[in-house]
Amino acid sequence: TTTYVYYPFGSLSGQQSGVITEVINIPANTEVIFTFTDKSGAICCDDGFGYYRVFSGSGEKKKSLISGERNSEWKFKVGSGTAVQTGGIDPNESCKPCPEGKECGRCAWCNAERGFLPDTIFSYQCHTPPISITEKCFIGAKRIQLHNQYVAAMAKCTNGFEPWPQIQSTSESTLCVSEAKCIQKYSFVDPDCESELSGSVLVRESCQDVIGGLAFGYDYGFNAPRENECLPGPYSLADFAEAIAARCCVDGVAFCSSFGESSIATDIFTGPQAGWTGPEPTLSPTKSVRPTVSDGYQMTIVLQLDEFPREIGWSITSIDSMTTYMKRVPGYYRESKKLIVETVPLPEGSNAIFTITDDEGDGFEEGYFQIYTADGSLIVDESGVFASSKSVNVFAGKPSTLSPTVSMVPSVSPAPTHGLYPITIVLQFDQWATETGISLSSLDGKVLHEWPPGSFAEPNQRFVETIKLPYESEVMFRATDTGGDGFCCIYGDGSITIFAGNDAADESAMIESKTGEFQSELSFSFRVGPPPTSSPTVTLIPTVSSTNSISESPTVTSQPTVRSLEVTVVVQFDKYSAETGYFIDSADGTTNYVARPLGY
Repeated sequence: TTTYVYYPFGSLSGQQSGVITEVINIPANTEVIFTFTDKSGAICCDDGFGYYRVFSGSGEKKKSLISGERNSEWKFKVGSGTAVQTGGIDPNESCKPCPEGKECGRCAWCNAERGFLPDTIFSYQCHTPPISITEKCFIGAKRIQLHNQYVAAMAKCTNGFEPWPQIQSTSESTLCVSEAKCIQKYSFVDPDCESELSGSVLVRESCQDVIGGLAFGYDYGFNAPRENECLPGPYSLADFAEAIAARCCVDGVAFCSSFGESSIATDIFTGPQAGWTGPEPTLSPTKSVRPTVSDGYQMTIVLQLDEFPREIGWSITSIDSMTTYMKRVPGYYRESKKLIVETVPLPEGSNAIFTITDDEGDGFEEGYFQIYTADGSLIVDESGVFASSKSVNVFAGKPSTLSPTVSMVPSVSPAPTHGLYPITIVLQFDQWATETGISLSSLDGKVLHEWPPGSFAEPNQRFVETIKLPYESEVMFRATDTGGDGFCCIYGDGSITIFAGNDAADESAMIESKTGEFQSELSFSFRVGPPPTSSPTVTLIPTVSSTNSISESPTVTSQPTVRSLEVTVVVQFDKYSAETGYFIDSADGTTNYVARPLGY
C-alpha cells in the first residue's frame, strides 16, 4: 500500500561507478519488501564492482540486513535484525567465476551453480533445555573470552556436553547473554539424547544452520569467507572447504575467488573486525568534557542500570581521596535499564577507589557494574546488590602476573639483624582469576607486597611466586575477590598455600593451606620462618620428695609438657572502640587466656 523509495530504470544514470546512500524513516515494526533489479541481472563483476547493502538502525546500533550484487527481493520488519530473501538469485553466484583480471573479494560457498544444499543434515545434536541466567554484557578486546567463560560457568555442562552459546568471532562491540544450555554434536549418528544426558532432546543441524544466515544458508555481507579463510582451520567458517563443503555442496567442492589488497581498502564489509585495542566509545546520555587518551591510562566503567537510574551515582578517586578523576551524581542517568559505558583516564600505575552509591539505600539488584583495563581485561565484575554504597580498589595498568607491586617500606622484623627469609606463595585460581587480589602486610598495616585485582589474567592458572620477608616477623596475608564469591568451589577448586623456603613441592615446609572458599575477603597471619614442629615435646618426670629421696610410691608418671605457640589477635576498630571487647578461653571453660572487656 505504501512505497517509501523508488528508483526506476534510468533514474540513476548519472551515478556511474558512484556510491549513493539514502536514509529512510519508516515506522517501527512495519513489514517492508526491498527489491533490487538490474537489466543485466547484476551490478558485478563484468562492468565494475557494484553491490547493494541495506542497514537497520542508526549509530552504533546499525546492523547489516541485506547484502548482494544480483537481482533479488527481500522481506524484513523495520527494527528487526534479520531479513528473509523471498526472490531473486543467490548473490554468492556473482563471484563464480571471477572474470579474468577481476577481484570479486568474496568466496562462493560451492563450486557448482547453486550448489549449496541448505536442507542437508550436517550434524545431529543433543540439547539440554535452555536456562535463563543473569543477563550480562562484555566489551573490549577480551569480550569473546569473557562471554564464553561466563556461559560455561552458568551452564555447568557435564557428560562431555559443551556450553552454548560459545562465540568464535564477532563484529559486535558489546556481547550480551541471558540464556545458556549444553549441547553435544554427533556427525553421523542419530543419538538417543535421553541416555546421553537426561533431559536433553535431539536437534538436527542443517547445512543452512551451520553456516548461519538466511535463505541460502549464510549472511553473505559478513560471513562469506575470503580466499585465505577457505583453508583448513579450527571448526568455524575458516574450514568450510574441508569440514563443510563435503556435505553441503552438490559436488563436494568449495570455491574461493581471488582477493587482492586493493579491494581491502575499499570494501567496508571485511567480516569480523580486529580485536578491540582501546576503550570503547562512551554510550552514556551526555558526553562529559574530560582528558583525552594521552592524559592517562584508560579505564572503562560499565553499568547495567535498573528501573531507577536516577538513584545511582559513582566516583573514582585517588587512594587518599584528594583527587576525583570522574564523578556521576545521582540524577545524571535517566534512562531505565540502560547499559552505560564510561571511559576515564587514571595516572598509569596508580591505585584508585571506585565507589558506587544509591540514594534510596537499596542498590540496583537487577544490575551490575564492571571495570576494564585498556587492554580489555575485566578486573571488577560485581552485582548491584548493596545498600547505600560499595567501594572497590582498582589498579590503573595492564594486569600482570610477572612481578607484584612492592611497597618501599621499612623492615617489620623486631630483629632486623636476622635478615630476610624466602617464602613461596602458591595460588590455584578458578575461572575468574581477574577478580582476585592478594597482599602481604605487617601487623601495623604497611603493605610489603601486593597483587591487586586484575593482576592475574589467565583463568584457572596456578601462580607460584617466591618472595623474601623479614625473618621471624609476623605477616598478615589478605585475599580479596571483587565478585564476592572467593575462588572456590563453583567455578573451580581454588586454594592458597604458603611454604617456607623456595620449594613449593616440599610439603614438610608448608606454613599455611587454605581453600579459596570465602566471600569478599580472607585474612590470616603467619610467622616468617620454618614451620613449627608438628608434635609437642613430652618429658618423663619422676615424682620426688622434698628431701630428694624416692617417695614411698616410686612410680614414674608420664606428664607431658606442651610447647606454647603464639596466637596473634588483630582488631581494626571503628569510631566506637569502647563498645568492643573480646576474650580467648579454653573450650572447656576452665582457662581464660586473654580478656579485653568493653571499654578496655
